[in-house]
Amino acid sequence: MAVFLTRLLSITHAALLVSDAINGSLLMLSKIHEDVAFIRELKAKHMREVGMDHSQIKKFEKIDAHVLGNWKETVIQNMKSNCPLTFRKIMKFNNWKEAMQYLDSMYKKQ
Repeated sequence: MAVFLTRLLSITHAALLVSDAINGSLLMLSKIHEDVAFIRELKAKHMREVGMDHSQIKKFEKIDAHVLGNWKETVIQNMKSNCPLTFRKIMKFNNWKEAMQYLDSMYKKQ
């Protein structure tokens, strides 16, 4: 019985650690996303200030948006694929939007 309880507590503790790591990772990723959005705005402002053609600016913005979109989906898929199988059920999200909704709900509970 003692071995069972010890094992149960160990698994529970590991699940809490993984959950905290997931939440911390999502928070860090959301902050990186905010920083990238800010840098994109600075880049667009600079391009306007130096007189770059509006169509060229739009092309750069489209490319940047595409790259950022790919990054958001890739980073979530990498998190999911690199998480130990036993703990993947903790991840209640499958894409960036769901991950950010999950993160919001975690911090609203606190």
